[in-house]
Amino acid sequence: MTAASDDDLAIASLLTTGWLAAHHAVGEMAQWAPRTSQALSLLKWESPLLDAVRAGMELMDEQADELTAPLRLAAGAWLGHTNPRTWSESVLRTHLLCGALLDLIELTADTWPQSSRKLLHQDPSGALVKTLTEVLDHVVADEREVSRLGLFGRRLAAEATAQAQRVAANRPELAGALTNHEVGSLDELNTTTQLLADLVEKGAQRMLSLG
Repeated sequence: MTAASDDDLAIASLLTTGWLAAHHAVGEMAQWAPRTSQALSLLKWESPLLDAVRAGMELMDEQADELTAPLRLAAGAWLGHTNPRTWSESVLRTHLLCGALLDLIELTADTWPQSSRKLLHQDPSGALVKTLTEVLDHVVADEREVSRLGLFGRRLAAEATAQAQRVAANRPELAGALTNHEVGSLDELNTTTQLLADLVEKGAQRMLSLG
């Protein structure tokens, strides 16, 4: 593998943390599954998520722990503040988490360095979102559940925005890598602000598409 640049390392740390958080969310989701067969079908996603994590750690090499530590704290805070209380809430949380990873990739990956772009071959988020969308299509057939999930979804989005803003402030090199602008420049600040706004909007659109 080509030697990783600082931008590669920053992006790998973000992706790896996202995949770890998704792995945690899938495990919780399986615990809430109403049927054992559903739990088993969800747990099959743990292996590809861990494969993706390993690929990210391989790229970061011995710097993996240092690079991911502050991001894992933010992800842990988001997961801890958004504990699901029902099966449908656990599905929605994982759906929006993986959807956010997909949206981030769509919005920024065109300018990523080659080494970090190779990690996308390991990303299972798209297939997982498709599966969870099918599950949620059945859930939202219940109008009472739609209203409750709407409130929970807004809570997920608000907490995610708060954690993302904190990470952007504390990890300026990550914002620079994602925006392809000089760290601390006005262009980087403006683009980072717009990126966060776009991610929030895309998350809202995902919620609306579910009903």
